[in-house]
Amino acid sequence: PPAMSDTAAVATTNTPARTGSTSVHAKAFNIFEVPFINFNASINIGKVKYRRLWIKNIETNMRMLETHHLYLDTLHMEMAGGKIDARAHFNGSMPDKIYLRTRIKVDDVDLEKMLLKLDYLGQDYVINKNLKGHITGQIKGYMRVHPDLTPMMDQSQAELNVNIYNG
Repeated sequence: PPAMSDTAAVATTNTPARTGSTSVHAKAFNIFEVPFINFNASINIGKVKYRRLWIKNIETNMRMLETHHLYLDTLHMEMAGGKIDARAHFNGSMPDKIYLRTRIKVDDVDLEKMLLKLDYLGQDYVINKNLKGHITGQIKGYMRVHPDLTPMMDQSQAELNVNIYNG
């Protein structure tokens, strides 16, 4: 029947568009084609300034495995009047299912100090001038990425369990 072939033609027309979009990412540089080594690192930095924001007591333990896994076992830093702790796992062992899983804990971070986005002609611009106060809570995330590290937003999710107070 003609309706059946029209449906098939539509399906055929849509399929190359998806494949073309994916192939652009597949043809890009793929870090996971490079051999990884087993590597462990512990980093301690007393204080560093990023733009106008001081970050203090940065401590992290991270590791890389030959199996294309990257782990941020611990990350601790103090900034914007509060503390941030994080963990992450980046799994690149299967090029078609690369993902990043994160857990970030924030404790009493001043949003006005933290949300400085850029300095333009000597003036600071914040992401959202209406968002003020201090934030405490936890953010869990899962992000799928293409081999060129482009995020797949439709296959990613984040769970925010945070409180904003004094704002």
